[in-house]
Amino acid sequence: MKDDTRLILDLVRRGAEEASVCTEPAMIAFAAAKAREILGEPPTRIEASLSPGVMKNCLAVGLPGTDRRGPKVAAALGAALGTPEMGLRALRSVGPDTVREAHRLLDAGVVGADCDARRVGVYCLVRMAGAEHTAEVTIDGGHSRITCIKADGKAVVYTEGQSVEGTSRDDQSPAAVKRLSYERLFEVAISADEGEIQYLREGALSAVKLAQESLRGDGVFLDFPRALSSVLESDDDKAGHKAGCGLTDRARLGVAAAVSARMAGVVWPVLTSCGSGNQGISVSIPVLLAAGSVEAGPSREVRALLLAHATNLYIKAFMGTVSAVCGAISAGAGVAASVCWLMGGDEGQVEGAVQAVIGNLYGMVCDGAKGSCAMKCAAAVTEGILAAQVASKGVYPQGEAGIVGRSLKDTVTAMGSLSQVLNGVDPLIIGIRGSDH
Repeated sequence: MKDDTRLILDLVRRGAEEASVCTEPAMIAFAAAKAREILGEPPTRIEASLSPGVMKNCLAVGLPGTDRRGPKVAAALGAALGTPEMGLRALRSVGPDTVREAHRLLDAGVVGADCDARRVGVYCLVRMAGAEHTAEVTIDGGHSRITCIKADGKAVVYTEGQSVEGTSRDDQSPAAVKRLSYERLFEVAISADEGEIQYLREGALSAVKLAQESLRGDGVFLDFPRALSSVLESDDDKAGHKAGCGLTDRARLGVAAAVSARMAGVVWPVLTSCGSGNQGISVSIPVLLAAGSVEAGPSREVRALLLAHATNLYIKAFMGTVSAVCGAISAGAGVAASVCWLMGGDEGQVEGAVQAVIGNLYGMVCDGAKGSCAMKCAAAVTEGILAAQVASKGVYPQGEAGIVGRSLKDTVTAMGSLSQVLNGVDPLIIGIRGSDH
């Protein structure tokens, strides 16, 4: 039992990294920065090889300091920076000189990117050549998980003295939670040591701050949250109160604002969930708002955040960290779990709320990171809150119907099988939108 606790807490923590911009281009920039450091001289050629899921998520998302987009731009920015110690925060320090150098590399035609259809999930290989040397950096199985570094074709040794040649996946991968029941995960989340998980609250507060800054309209404001805010402000409910004052609408607007800003390339420290900043935003803002609305108190609030992150982790273990199925589904399910528990729901009702979200939203395809992700995330958290409210009254899917099984374990197992089929969508999306990148 103690081992289960440690596993869940460690995996949630591992998936909760601070990323300044969209995680996939940040990963490419990180790998390129590391390769530039290893190379030790100006690059004359840069090549990035990416899994379909990573490629797809780099095609249309905004990057700081430039209006250019795509994986080649991310690689060029990373190479121009050459600061791998920043990890997924590397692009936070992009300035005019960095952008000029990146554009020079791109305009010289020395940066390339291709999709390796054999790879699945999170994968990025950056090869770099200079006048005298070569360097390679491979990230695999996690957005900052370097598994191989080579200089002039030979394996490099980490400073800790560990060779990275042929590093294999460990037993602490997200897939390890597949052996657990959701009931066990729920028990761990609601009884966790609150001191150990305070970082989740700090990350959630940062997401709320990003939403607030976006909604102020001081250079970060974007069209979708502005239009949504206008609609909510003009839409009175039956009681005569502004619809925007309700929990559902406040959560929807906050998530839309924060995700919109992030997808536009705004540099902001966002805590990821399962490696995704959009999912981190989606499981954080609604839970903080819900905890405040029921006056949950600090202990219950931070454990609700853990339950949301852990539920997202559990579903993604079956669905895939980067897949053709939109991560807003699992994030919305995490919101459903936490809000239902905050409203007094028991384990059965919480699991029922998660089942309801999956039954409602499964099939939403991930067509890459971009501005309209704000709409998907906003829709998912809205459905998550509604599912929680209904499930807390004892109403949720029961029995086997469609993708929903008798237990959440049955459902997510079916999701895993179907997701493998849907992953064939990624090359089609890349083919439609990726020819210029």
